[in-house]
Amino acid sequence: MRPIPRLIHRAAFLHDAEGRPEKLFDLLPEIAAKGYRAAGIFVFQRDADFVAAFCRRAAALKLDVWLMTGYMKYDEAYLAEHPDQRLVTAEDVRDQDGLSASSWGCPFNRKFKARYIAFLQRLAGLPGVTRLSLNDEAFLLSGCYCKTCRADYAREIGGEMPLKTEPKAEDWRDACWRAYLKWKMDRWNCVHGEMAAVIHAVNPRIKAVFQASPASDLWLNPWSTGVDLSGMIERLDGLSTDPYYTFHERHFNPAEVYLSEWCRFLRGIVPDEKEAEMVVQGFSHPTFTRPLGREDGYWSALVPLACGINQVTPYCYHFQKASPVQETYEACFKLDRYFAQVQPLKHAAIVHGAQTEIFARPLPATVPDSYDGTRVMPVAEALRHKGIPYAFLPDRRMDERSLSEFRVIVLPELDCLSDHQAAALRAYMDRGGNLVILGNLGSATETGAPRTRSFLEEQFGIRIREEAPKQRPFQLTAKHPALATLETMDEAGAQRYLGGAHVPIFALRHCVIADAPSDAEVLASFEDSPAILSLKGRGRMVWLAGFPTRTAESPAFHTTVLNRAHTLLPLLVEWVAGTKPALRVENWPPEVPMKRLRPFDQRDVSTFEFFPLEGEGGYLGLVTSYFKEPTAFPMTLQVPKGKRLKRVTELLSGSDVPFQNNSSEARIQVQIGHDTAALAFWFEMDMV
Repeated sequence: MRPIPRLIHRAAFLHDAEGRPEKLFDLLPEIAAKGYRAAGIFVFQRDADFVAAFCRRAAALKLDVWLMTGYMKYDEAYLAEHPDQRLVTAEDVRDQDGLSASSWGCPFNRKFKARYIAFLQRLAGLPGVTRLSLNDEAFLLSGCYCKTCRADYAREIGGEMPLKTEPKAEDWRDACWRAYLKWKMDRWNCVHGEMAAVIHAVNPRIKAVFQASPASDLWLNPWSTGVDLSGMIERLDGLSTDPYYTFHERHFNPAEVYLSEWCRFLRGIVPDEKEAEMVVQGFSHPTFTRPLGREDGYWSALVPLACGINQVTPYCYHFQKASPVQETYEACFKLDRYFAQVQPLKHAAIVHGAQTEIFARPLPATVPDSYDGTRVMPVAEALRHKGIPYAFLPDRRMDERSLSEFRVIVLPELDCLSDHQAAALRAYMDRGGNLVILGNLGSATETGAPRTRSFLEEQFGIRIREEAPKQRPFQLTAKHPALATLETMDEAGAQRYLGGAHVPIFALRHCVIADAPSDAEVLASFEDSPAILSLKGRGRMVWLAGFPTRTAESPAFHTTVLNRAHTLLPLLVEWVAGTKPALRVENWPPEVPMKRLRPFDQRDVSTFEFFPLEGEGGYLGLVTSYFKEPTAFPMTLQVPKGKRLKRVTELLSGSDVPFQNNSSEARIQVQIGHDTAALAFWFEMDMV
């Protein structure tokens, strides 16, 4: 069966910040002429008449209409008259008067919900509407403790709702507290599902979508935000989010990687048959870290598509129009037809343990010290810096079919596994699946109840004795194929530079001390226990006792130094995969002047990203450069059997690219200059 082409939608979001929404009408013909597929606006209940007129005008221009609404938010005037319908937080209950200090409505209050349902029904009946976004960036946080919610809890669970304004780690030993967290998030997901059903009853073709803040995960822990995205998508048609890298808190280096990581993360959460929308940054403000430039237009236009996102909407159209961004963003529309033919190449999957972060490792609740900051992000960063293609797979969707789509599965300390997920892992291993396991695995159920024997011990014989969260240096102890291409270090130069105070080391953090099975090969060791093991199985499997951060602390000098484990992990992943990606970059990360001139600088970070995509008719390789560093490197294609490489084109310039070709491989040389923001190479194939 031939793969179904991707349907790429570019939407122009219009925003009235002047209190004169009728001005937006004038932009609709311009948007339609430029090739946008949809026009979007934020709608409030007081503006229902304007929205109806907007929909009629957009539909007449054959534009889809995407409407964004805020269920719990933006009703301050109404809630001032109906304070009994407000959300009541745990902090409110602790306060002496017990009154709500929130400006948000309770999503479960019958009257508040009925009012919103009537609004949705009216919007769903308007012409041209193909998407309705619910509850703009709302959080449930500690939950709601109003009379309605307390009565619901007493009826559905029994007793008083747990009330903790600042929960401690020991609270998670209480099964009642863990059950409350699950009830809180499931209930919130259900109310959004109820809204989707209301929309579908009026018009089943309209997509019901939740606009999530990027803070809901990969930033804050879902137990603290109340937003369980992988559970929510089971009840909706899509999810949307907006990672603004010059505005939000900086969690990635370079900062622009915030966009690509959230694109991968959202695409992993949202199944292929549902909609994942990226609201890319289309505006800047003097309070942000920098203004947007022409380069940002390329990144916002191409990176989401390269990560498998099909719906892209800058916030917002006329803000973007006032900057250098819109010209380069819209210049990339010509590439959409190529991206429509390909999907991100599936190679490595990093399983994101939402169950683990909610029920087993809930504190600290925010990066860099959270589960995501200490377990997931270091793994992703290591693969990204070495150009290894990867995707995120949520633990909730860890089934046999999803696992089988990847060459290697990376499991970053999945303490919590359901019986179904454990069975899927066993089946994957029985078929010769390849695993990289970091830390513990399957020591608790999906809701954090401890198991008598972990999956790690049951399946591999690795028995964990204790945790050792601080850094632990290790030594390589075996000559293994996975280590053959480990980059060498100028030992003499490192010892001379600043008296050896910046010599890179091998170290892991957030480690476990474990006993190894007798049939495992020890690749690296701490002083008292194994650090890295190669395990026996039908497929290739490697276990690491901890996590490789990009930098480490020198035990002798207490200086911050480069951590060589950061470059070792990708080599282990590649060996476990058993084969290299069909489209790949070599000599990566590419050498740049700063690295050449300061080889031991602990601030060394790869400022490039590589995105390989594949399809029936060709391959597409996107390279982004975020820091204006010149470099050069090869890009290699493994030509599929029965096909030949016909042509290589750099799509942004339209230039043909010379390539070296033999019967099985083709190679191009990529040159990046100071002003190269992105390059997109199309490898056109035909049959032999």
